Amino acid sequence: MNELARFLVKLLVRLREDEQFSFQGKPVRAYYKVVGVTVTSSDQLRQLVTGSVEDGAVDWSESDVNPVDYDELREGIQESSGDPNVVGIWYCSGKAYFPDAAS
Repeated sequence: MNELARFLVKLLVRLREDEQFSFQGKPVRAYYKVVGVTVTSSDQLRQLVTGSVEDGAVDWSESDVNPVDYDELREGIQESSGDPNVVGIWYCSGKAYFPDAAS
């Protein structure tokens, strides 16, 4: 892949210990978030996405990377995104935290 390619990445982020918290008595140690990114290689995708996470580490084994046609995205995503025609992250959703299932 040397041409520009667009992806939506559903990330599972495992929080660093100092970022973990409790909600309703259950520990919260991870969250999901969606990132839109334009890249020229899979290495570049991983570097950009990993570099955008400051509070933990991406669990790539539990994350999904899917090619996307920007013109077919929901209008709300397009309205809140940057330029998908240049290399970089152009969309970032909010974080969907969830309690640790083991607790």
